[in-house]
Amino acid sequence: DIFMNDNSKVIIPDIIATNGRIHVVDTVILPPWPQE
Repeated sequence: DIFMNDNSKVIIPDIIATNGRIHVVDTVILPPWPQE
């Protein structure tokens, strides 16, 4: 199994798109919130 960010499992890797590649993962990946 391949994991991203230590907790998101890659379900389908390397789907070819018109502008690159995408990966299907089993969780929503959000950018980190800025520190105040």
